Amino acid sequence: ADPGPLYDCIVYYDDETGYRGIVDTSETGDLTTTPSLAPFGTSQEYGTFGIVDQLNYALQIYDEGTVLSIVADAGAHGSHVAGIAAAHHPGNELDNGVAPGAKVVSLKIGDTRLGKAGSMETMPGLYRALLMAIKLKLDVINLSYADNVHEVNRGKFTELVNEMVLKHGITFVAGAANNGPALTTVGAPGGTCEHILSIAAHVSKDMMGTLYSMKEKKDAEGATFTWSSVGPAMDGANGIDLTAPGGAVTCVPNWTLQRCMLMNGTSMSSPHAAGCVALLIS
Repeated sequence: ADPGPLYDCIVYYDDETGYRGIVDTSETGDLTTTPSLAPFGTSQEYGTFGIVDQLNYALQIYDEGTVLSIVADAGAHGSHVAGIAAAHHPGNELDNGVAPGAKVVSLKIGDTRLGKAGSMETMPGLYRALLMAIKLKLDVINLSYADNVHEVNRGKFTELVNEMVLKHGITFVAGAANNGPALTTVGAPGGTCEHILSIAAHVSKDMMGTLYSMKEKKDAEGATFTWSSVGPAMDGANGIDLTAPGGAVTCVPNWTLQRCMLMNGTSMSSPHAAGCVALLIS
């Protein structure tokens, strides 16, 4: 079986910038053709694996330079969500996100070792992400994921969310899920943790015409998307806290060979709300 690309990698310490890494994406051994990158978290430096694939990558370096992590996206969903919240296009404000230029921190909640399922969340991944959010003293968390749960407001994850919100003052925003229009279809954790703002998906009259070519009705000022999940939660709580636009055209990764893309879902309504929270905080 094809193991995929095999790259020689070097990590070294620079007196001025700290640890840096080189990935021989040319697979020729000529390191002059590939960039030397510092960890993305401190430098925002990145490279591209190749002209054909257009897949960008970044590096993180751990444990005194003994562990090199090559980071790339597993899909276009995260970039699209980040674009809704904080895309910044100086001179072209129509392409901006809700809070242009807000600093975005990407925290992985999946596990690549699980193959295709690795793009989905795991509980250890969620725990690590929340702990890192506390460590970095973030202001707002957006979670554009939703899953099923048997019990609400219980469990280790809920306890950690409560601590993060109540003790550390971090606002947590999450999509309500896309399982509507039936009652009690909200997903976890947005609709099942009382200290998370659960966001349903709204479609306005302008969105109907511009994004979906729908004939506008004079009395249609907007509505909740039919597929947007609905409360109440299983314990009788509202399940939904706010509604926000449930679709957008915004940026996606270069490898899609598109500058922007239309996506729909409470995954899109959640970063709209998170961007509004960022503006209020700023």
